[in-house]
Amino acid sequence: MALQWLDRVKGYLATAHAERGPMADMYRPLVRAFCLIVAIYYLIVGLMISPFLESQSLGLAMALPRVSICLVAGLAFYLTRAPAAMHRLELAAIIVSLHILTNFAINELTEFDAYKLSTFEIIVALIGATLPTLRGLIFCLVAAVVAWLWLVHGHDPGLMKPNIGMAIASSIVACLIWGLINHALRNARKALAVAEQRGDELERFAYICSHDMQEPVRMMNVYSGFLSESLAGKGDEDSERYLVFIRTNAQRMQQMIRDILAFSRVGRDTITIEPVDANAVLAEVLAKFETHINESNARVTTGPLPVIETSATMMHVVLQNLIGNALKYQDGRRLPEISVSALEDKGMWRFSVRDNGIGIDPAYGGKIFTLFQRLNRKEDYPGTGIGLSTCRKFLRLCDGDIDFDSRPGEGSNFYFTLPRKAKPRAPTEETGDAVGRRRLA
Repeated sequence: MALQWLDRVKGYLATAHAERGPMADMYRPLVRAFCLIVAIYYLIVGLMISPFLESQSLGLAMALPRVSICLVAGLAFYLTRAPAAMHRLELAAIIVSLHILTNFAINELTEFDAYKLSTFEIIVALIGATLPTLRGLIFCLVAAVVAWLWLVHGHDPGLMKPNIGMAIASSIVACLIWGLINHALRNARKALAVAEQRGDELERFAYICSHDMQEPVRMMNVYSGFLSESLAGKGDEDSERYLVFIRTNAQRMQQMIRDILAFSRVGRDTITIEPVDANAVLAEVLAKFETHINESNARVTTGPLPVIETSATMMHVVLQNLIGNALKYQDGRRLPEISVSALEDKGMWRFSVRDNGIGIDPAYGGKIFTLFQRLNRKEDYPGTGIGLSTCRKFLRLCDGDIDFDSRPGEGSNFYFTLPRKAKPRAPTEETGDAVGRRRLA
């Protein structure tokens, strides 16, 4: 039995060591929240309210410890703002916890109150809720219980027996809280890992299928063309209509396959972050649509666009899709008008592509960014319904996002945000689909 338990402990320690990196990402918000709450509590309650409710001697004795813990907790919150290793999170939580213990120890040494010793129960429970590692939990529990019982023994030894029981009970509760949180975070991590794996497998499957499907579809299109030429003027009208139908659908499938491949490739390679002149990119995009713009008598107005650190490919793909959609989704009752502008807001650049087209019902806002989801018949407005999905995926890889404002018949305003300088993201082994989501301003 003892060997079995020893093997279980070894297995747990080996698993915990292997998962330290992923688990650090899960624990970081919890540790930061703990540090922030402690800093705010001691700033407001400890330094602004408590001094007026305590004796002068206690207020003077506690001033420096409270300032210290407020600064330490605030500094720990600031230093863990970026992704941090597990040992850094562990160190931050331990330091803040020990500062809390020191604060209460000094408080009780200055003005001992047996009835307030129950505060140590809360401290022990808080430690159990926030420590990211088992060794950190054990270390802080031992420190808390020793400080607790040392204070009781020094002031009122008669209270030792009940306080030993309270200390044991509080330690058990703290361990249970820590175990529940750790178990929940591990399950969440496993669920995320499974979801990421399935997403990678699905995207890889789409890539392989679309790549292998190109050749048979191409041959279908080629041979239907040969058959149409050989039957020109010889077959009946139904045969010619069927052949046109076959060729049209083969071409549409080819376009869908190309779009799927393009979507699958987004994020497969490292995104190059470089200075990008959005004005130059927009000029290239408008040059591609020059014929369409002239034929439809569209009026395109542009404001000054910034030079930002981002992906040139991403900027080109997004502007090409949005301007292409603005030209395509018109009802023909008025001349197309398209406006492209950019505005800096809270450290982000907010680009806008506005048109006077058919508009979109806001009820379908979540649908238009989904793969192959279309709101209009393909006979009226050709396309595969993958362009906006590609834009959103590309933008999120560059720390941006996209959304829109629209009303049916009143045109649409698609806007996307990008940071002044995006952080380059390395691809994952399969797809590189790292989704760093940032809310739109």
